[in-house]
Amino acid sequence: MKLFTRPASFRAQKVIIAAQYAGEKLDIVTDAPAAVIKVKSPIAKLPLLETEEGCIAESNAIARYLVNKNPGCGLAGKTPLENAQVDSWVDFCSNELEVPASVWVYPIIGWMGYHAEACEKAKKDLKAAIMVLEAHLKHKTYIVGESITFADVALACALLLPFKIVLDEKTRK
Repeated sequence: MKLFTRPASFRAQKVIIAAQYAGEKLDIVTDAPAAVIKVKSPIAKLPLLETEEGCIAESNAIARYLVNKNPGCGLAGKTPLENAQVDSWVDFCSNELEVPASVWVYPIIGWMGYHAEACEKAKKDLKAAIMVLEAHLKHKTYIVGESITFADVALACALLLPFKIVLDEKTRK
């Protein structure tokens, strides 16, 4: 399987980690021309997984495919309830963490323009989402159940750049 992505993509990191847990080997392609991606996927978004059966776009869909293909890896949860809870936290991650984190961090690293009002809102939103996580994890080790799931992977990947770049100790207080 080939994973088409951009270098340093936290979204691709989720897929790579899920593949490692699922025992799947991925060939990583970071320099594919946009025209090639557009031919492989009608939405032309990265990351994009090319399998023998067809292509899958969007990191969470790709990771779910890999996890469901190898249910013994445990990343989907152990029960139908845990599976739904994993999906719930992954959705929380996509909407409540990734969006504000990107709006705050991307201008700093030059991946998008800076908009003061949007950045200030993103800071507040990200901090509020982190408070939700802290409250949920107060007496837990894992987001769902008693072992690592894709929810843990998604949350860790979404928070990597913010903690490296903007969420220093002073900012977290």
